[in-house]
This record gives sequence, structure tokens and C-alpha cells, in this order.
Amino acid sequence: MSESRFKKALKHARANLAELLFAALAFLAMDLAGYFLMSDMVKKNIEVKAEDSLLKAEAYFRAGLSEADALLENSVFDITMLIESGATMDELRGRLIWETDWLLRGERLHFKYHGIFGTIDDDFVDTLGYLKNRGYLPQRTKWFDAALRTSGEEIVYTDPYPDPVNGRLITSLVKNFRGSAGKRLGFLVMNMDMELFADYALGLMTDRGVYPMVLNQYLGVVAHPDESFVGKSLREISPDHAKLYDELAAATETRGAVRMESLGGHASVVTHARLHNGWIVILVYPYSGLNADSLRAILVLSVMTVAFVLVSFFFIFKRSVRFQKVSESNRSKSLFMAKFARIVTSPLRSVVGLAELIRGIYGKEKGLEYIFGVKREAMNLLNSIGDENVYLEMRQGDFRLNPAPYLTRDLINGILNSVKPKAREKDLDFETHVSPDMPMELMGDVGSVRKIAEALLNNAVAKTDDGSIELSVSSSNKDGSDAWLSFTVSDTGRGIAEEERKGLFVPLANIDENSDRDAVLNGLGLTLAKRLALLMGGDVTWSAEPKKGSVFAATIVQGVVDSSPMGIPDGSSLYRLDALDTAFHAYDATVLVCDDFPSNIIYLEGLLEPYGINAVPAMNGKEAVRLLKTRSFDLMFLDLIMPVMDGHLTAAAVRALPDPKAKEIPIIALANKSAKDFKEYASREIFQDVLDKPVDHVELDRVLKKWLRPHKG
Repeated sequence: MSESRFKKALKHARANLAELLFAALAFLAMDLAGYFLMSDMVKKNIEVKAEDSLLKAEAYFRAGLSEADALLENSVFDITMLIESGATMDELRGRLIWETDWLLRGERLHFKYHGIFGTIDDDFVDTLGYLKNRGYLPQRTKWFDAALRTSGEEIVYTDPYPDPVNGRLITSLVKNFRGSAGKRLGFLVMNMDMELFADYALGLMTDRGVYPMVLNQYLGVVAHPDESFVGKSLREISPDHAKLYDELAAATETRGAVRMESLGGHASVVTHARLHNGWIVILVYPYSGLNADSLRAILVLSVMTVAFVLVSFFFIFKRSVRFQKVSESNRSKSLFMAKFARIVTSPLRSVVGLAELIRGIYGKEKGLEYIFGVKREAMNLLNSIGDENVYLEMRQGDFRLNPAPYLTRDLINGILNSVKPKAREKDLDFETHVSPDMPMELMGDVGSVRKIAEALLNNAVAKTDDGSIELSVSSSNKDGSDAWLSFTVSDTGRGIAEEERKGLFVPLANIDENSDRDAVLNGLGLTLAKRLALLMGGDVTWSAEPKKGSVFAATIVQGVVDSSPMGIPDGSSLYRLDALDTAFHAYDATVLVCDDFPSNIIYLEGLLEPYGINAVPAMNGKEAVRLLKTRSFDLMFLDLIMPVMDGHLTAAAVRALPDPKAKEIPIIALANKSAKDFKEYASREIFQDVLDKPVDHVELDRVLKKWLRPHKG
């Protein structure tokens, strides 16, 4: 903690000291009055019994739930090892059936379990006979929903629900798991019987109205003396329980007590203990049911008051420290969002204005210039939002690189296609130098590599109003399977002022109301370039002088797939800008385009028209499957995020059709590369290729030549 923050926190705590002492004296006075008016309010003997029962319950449930977690973890470990050793699906299913039989026997187990099942590579492994019920859909179950809601590999528990086979009340433990290479393999589910659980909880009931409750991590009721409450949220039982819900939701300590003015019609004290999985064991004891020695009670309360003053001052001080941290964090977040709002709204306003111009000048030659302007500003907006999504994923720890083989030539072409038009708009000279000994094919996250290079070039364009920009690309050996890939960008622009240098790689630090358009659109570029380079084992360095230009260099580690020198081809084919081979046609090809947005279908149909391809639209997954049952297609474009059936379920349904042609049709996924769905589905074997939205016609050309040429044209 910095000294200034410490002083501010101490000052804030001292300001509350007088009020704290007054509150303590008032607390003592109320205790004395309560002693004479309600001599039976505090009854130590029953309170001790309740506390002892809470400790026993906590130990019992902690041991049982730890056992449950360990059982599921062991099953996940077994299945993971079998998958990575090449086991077949029948062998995996057999292992889960064996483990289910062992659980059902319940040999030396703490709780009772119904069995273990799950999904492996999206194949539902049913060990309990759920699929015998024709109305049973895994996708509509609580455990399936829990698996989708957790992005990590922690174990989550569902709310209690009746088992579809035997009707007994159960809760499901769910865990996602991945292989050693980080690939998501599926998730396993273990059902735990709640009746024995509830029986033990009810056995904790004592005299004088003391009773237990058990809540799950969502504050849903797992066990309660009134069975009608089980499965409900604590908030739904009564307004008094809703207040307790709010108190427990706000509590941060693992053990504590909450005083309730009314809970079920009685003033009560609620003691609670939070278990390792987020479940809470509770004992409720009404004041009217307690009995203790009066004199000892008042002495204890007096001592507690003194302790209350000391402990409260300590917590007020801690709260003051947190208050200072939260205030600084909120100011930082507010500044970030204000600056990012400008990045988003700047191109958006341009899109609206240009669209209005197009409406007024439709049919005239000048309208083409406005149309290209609309596309340019819309792409600026999409890139800004994409950068912001990547940055937030990094902040939350959700970002993962997605390595795959790529051609060095295609990487450089993509970079130049993106940046050269921006340089031409400002009438800048753009020079490119590519080392001829660059490896032909590399392994890495090509989208992230391209984002690094484009960020350095966009920064150069933003800071250069007159002169030139130079890009140099080279590589050098790192070891037998890896190489250092380097991008160096130099410009003759205005350089970097002293006040800009400190915040060069801080998100939006140098963006304010006076920033020019290019600086605003560059946005998070350098920040992401730096962080992505570090993730790839490299870094971004720079040198600059005010008004004399700057040099930025990014170096990253990439795997080598084909070390053959790329060379320098004849002419300028390496540096083409959206050049297409118009000689390629597929007049007799029929392509199915599935997307729930009509404008997206119209756009893709327009791109396919020059190839002579017959495009058939489908507005959702069910319609696409219906079409594939009645006719054959040469290729299928499939949006990943749709209502009714998403892209993954649709692709799985297509592969399940009896027609051999449906099983073999190439399926091309349409996804937003900056969103999580792209990373989630791009590597799945069920798709043959992936196109980023909005679809680039150069990438579309590549896909068509790859998947149609062997059969058509």
C-alpha cells in the first residue's frame, strides 16, 4: 500500500471514531435495557449447543463434499488419460459404466451417488438410461446448463431436482476438462442423492425452535425442515428470507452470524459457515428459545462491546483502504470507458452520415466513393470493438492463443491489404522489405500475429502526415522447431512527444478530446500488440524523437512447419491488394448458405454470384437440415450463433443424416474472429474451414478453390 493511500485510509477511519464510540455506548445501554426487559433473551447453553452442532455439520458436509469433488476429479483424470492414450468411445463408455456401478454400490462412501455420465467430444455418454425416456433432452437439463455457464475447469453444483429415472431428489456435480494440449474434451457429471443429505441436516434440529438449513452456491435451498422449500431460492420463501438472502449474498467471511429482526415471525440469530464449494450450512435460533445465566450474559456482552469497538475500528480501517482502491479503480474504469466510447462513436457517426449521402446521391458515380467510405468506417468500428473484446478477455484471463499452420505469404498479403489503402488516403509512400529466406509455412495464431503488425503500421500512419512508412519483415532461427519472426516499422512522422511516452502502452492513455481521427482509431492497438507479443514469447520495442519519426519493432516466437525459403516471386504477386483469379468458375455448384440475418445471406450471395454458383438460403439450422434431407449440396456455409439451433448443433445434425453426401459435405463456419465462439468452434473437426465475418472476398476465394475445385469448375 502506498503511503498516501495509507494516510487517506487512516484519516477516514479516525473521522468515524467518535461515531463508533457513541454507537458502542448506545449498544451497551440497549443491552442493559434488554437485560431487564427481556431477561431470557440470551440463553448461553442452547447457543453453545447450536454452535457445536454447526461445527459438526460443517465438518460433516465439508468431508462429504470434498469426497464428492475427489470422486469426480478422479473420473475426469481417468477419462482424460484414456482419451490421450487413444481409447475408443466404447472403451470410454465402459469405464464410466464401471464407475457408475461402483458408485451405486456405495462401498465406504460418505454420501450416496446415482452414477456418473457426461459428454465426450460432444457425444452424450448415457450410463443411467436417461435416453430411454423419449422426452429427455440433455440440452434442457440443469447439468448441461451448468456446464455451459462455466468457462473454467472448476466443479460446479446444480440446484436440487428430481432424477428423471427414479424421481429421487439429486444435485449434479459438473466439471469441464481439457487434454494436455489445452483442447476442450467435454465434461463429466456425477449425481449426488439429496435425501440422505437432508436427513442428516434435519437431525441437527434441537429444542427451543433451533433448526438447520443448507444452501447451495446460488443461495438455493438444499435442505430445510419444510420439504416444500427444497429447490427454491432463499429469496422466494418469504420477504424475511429475502432479507437474509441479501445479507448472505453480501457476506464475505467464511463463518459469521446475521441478526434478523424477523425470520418466520421470530427475531433470530443466523449462524452460518461457508464450505469450499460455496455451499452454506446455517443454524437458525430464535431469541425466545435460548436460556442462559443472566449475569454472565451481560458481562459477556460488555466484553463483546469493547471488542466490538476495537474490531470495528479495524474493519473500518480496512474498509477505508478498500474504499481508496475502489475509488481509484472506478476513476480508471470511467476514464477508460469514456475514451473507448469516443473510439466507437467516431466511426459510427461517419457511417450514419455517409449512409445519408448515399441515399441522396443513389445512382450517381459519386455514390461509389461514399459507399467505399461506409465500408471503411464500418470496418474501423468493427476493428475497434474487436480490439476492445480481446483486451477485456485479457483482463479477465479468458484470452487464449489459437495456433494453427499458416503460409507466410498469406500473412504478409493480409497485412498489406489492410494498411496500404490507409497510407494511400494520406498520400504516403509505403515501402516493404521482406527477407527472401523467410520460412514458407509457420505455426501460430495468425490473427494475433497480424494484429501486432497492423497495430505498428496503423500507429505509423496515424503519426505521419507527410513522408513515408517502411515495413521490414525477417526471421531467424531460435531452435530446431521455432523461429524468431520480426516486424520493424519506421516512419518519417512527428515522432513521440515526451508527455506521450509514459502512456505509450497504457490503454487509451494518450486519447483525449483533442486527439485527431487517426490517433482515435488506433485506440488499443499498441497496448494489444505489446501484450500479444509477450504471450508469444517476444516483445515490442521502440525508439523515437519528437518531429523526427519513430521506429517500432515486434519480435515473436513462431513454430516452423516448412522451412523452405519463401523467396521473392516475380512481379508484385506477393503484395497484391485483393487480387482474384476471375478465371475460376463453378457454374454447376450448389451451395447452402445458413444464417439467421437476411442481410448476411444477401451479402454472401452477392459474393458468390461472379463464380456462377447457385446459392440456396436457409434462415436457421432446422431449415438447413430439412433442405439437406431432400437435395444435395456441394458446400455449406453455416453461421455459428443462431436461434432454434446453433451452428454446432446444426453441423452435428447434418453429420447424423443417413445420406452419405450429407456426412461428407464440407461445412464452412461463419464466425466473428474477435468473439469466443470463433475460438470455441474453429478447431472442431466437424467444420472443414472457418471464415471471419464480415466475409472477405479474398478469403472466400481461397475457400471456394480449396473445397470446390476437385469437383466443380
